Amino acid sequence: MEDKKYWDNYWVDNKEKHTFFNTLVDFARKYYFARAFAAFLDKNYPVAGKSVCEIGSGSGLTLSYLKKMGARECTGIDYSEEAVKYAQANIKDCKFSVGDAFNLSSIPEKSFDIVYSLGFLEHYNRDEQKKLLAEQSRLARECVFIEVPYNSPHMSLLCYLNRKSGRTTTFSDEELFSPKTFRELGLTGKTKLMPNTFFITIGHFEHL
Repeated sequence: MEDKKYWDNYWVDNKEKHTFFNTLVDFARKYYFARAFAAFLDKNYPVAGKSVCEIGSGSGLTLSYLKKMGARECTGIDYSEEAVKYAQANIKDCKFSVGDAFNLSSIPEKSFDIVYSLGFLEHYNRDEQKKLLAEQSRLARECVFIEVPYNSPHMSLLCYLNRKSGRTTTFSDEELFSPKTFRELGLTGKTKLMPNTFFITIGHFEHL
């Protein structure tokens, strides 16, 4: 995983539109994917009346949709101060704070009904993934939801082409997941392909 400086610069780029790629990703996230992720989560685990926490919340857009879908309280935690500033400036009905996903000891156990992450877990190795999941499980009362890139031919091709073109971060260095991957992580919940994201992502629901 890149250091905090990288992610601070990434969110400054999103805010100030320094790069075409970040502008494109920001547009897709804002007008399609954030809504699609929220709809998939709500369809499979209704959020009405629930308290929800996103780890690695970034722009916070998915949280804002979950709030509109009836979530009682929405909290976003991100490693990057710039990401938190970005989210706070654009979304007023959710809470955002800076935090380290490996150590959220300042937050009491079982503080939220649902804890989730989007495009986050794939940036870490197996031991780190297990630590992250343990911390998310500690915070959740009911369910942990994980969204990650799916090990499909077209997703593999996208990552390959990005690496060949010299990209070393988003959509190039991700680990690709399958139901088998979640079993290797010791998870026993339900894994579902996310058709509303063009079959490039997969979601896992770990009921506690």
